[in-house]
Amino acid sequence: MTRPGESRPKAIPGHVDAAWVCLVEEMRAMKGRSELSLLELAEATSISKSSWERYLNGKQFPPRQAVEALCSVAGLPSEALLARWEPAEASWSRRRTPEASPGGASTIVAGHGVVSETAASPHSSVGGIRDQHRRASWWLRALAAGSRLLTRRPVITTLAVMALCGAMISAAFLVRLSRSSAMPAPPVCVLDLCEGNDPGPAVCEDARTLVDHVAFDGTRLAIEHSPRCRAAWVRTPRLSAEAHIEIEGPEARTASVTGASTGLGKAGRPVTTPMISAPRPEELRACYYAPEHHPGVECFQKDGGRAP
Repeated sequence: MTRPGESRPKAIPGHVDAAWVCLVEEMRAMKGRSELSLLELAEATSISKSSWERYLNGKQFPPRQAVEALCSVAGLPSEALLARWEPAEASWSRRRTPEASPGGASTIVAGHGVVSETAASPHSSVGGIRDQHRRASWWLRALAAGSRLLTRRPVITTLAVMALCGAMISAAFLVRLSRSSAMPAPPVCVLDLCEGNDPGPAVCEDARTLVDHVAFDGTRLAIEHSPRCRAAWVRTPRLSAEAHIEIEGPEARTASVTGASTGLGKAGRPVTTPMISAPRPEELRACYYAPEHHPGVECFQKDGGRAP
């Protein structure tokens, strides 16, 4: 879905292989379901608008963080999209493996920006390139040829790519599930390292609602807690511009946000406070400061009662 005033997605470049094309198509579809413009997506994820434009048009391969952030703002699980990202990243990494330059002067290690000097001669460089070409498997060459067809016959090629993606992703998804069940990924931050971070981009994926609460003016609020990150925040679907919400924890830790500074929960995005360290979730308290036409403050905590 293209928002008013926003250009339509551009054709994916011909050098992009089929697995990458599959990932880009799914990311475009997820952005469409989120109904966010590129600017709103940038604001919600702390990733620049220009970066999202490159990721969604196949100009730059998206990092894992961007894929997880897109899933987070769309309110969807990240497993399925990460299952598309992993084979695409593996294929992209193979194509970006270090190889000696024709002059033997330097080698660029893709993805790390490291440049190292080499003493390779022109003959050894050419021989290395030929060896790499010989090692390229037939199916990678087929994928490259298929991606070139995308610009010539976009409809037919897209259907073929989607069929291929189904076969590739099924196996990758099962592998990822087995890996994740055996060794969970470490949290992005823990306790004090989470202080002040946005719970969306921080990807504390195991968030649980400790308590739901409806304020006197009908505003719905919830205290959210991540056991793995050991951090907490307050969430509300929508917040008036004059109102603000706050979370309080042990040792007088607090974090708050106003409706005027958050876009009021537009486009289906919830409003959240920054995270605070929460080693003892039973001591958390949330407060809602109503707008001027409903003056007053209302606080609540895990036991379900109104806090003083």
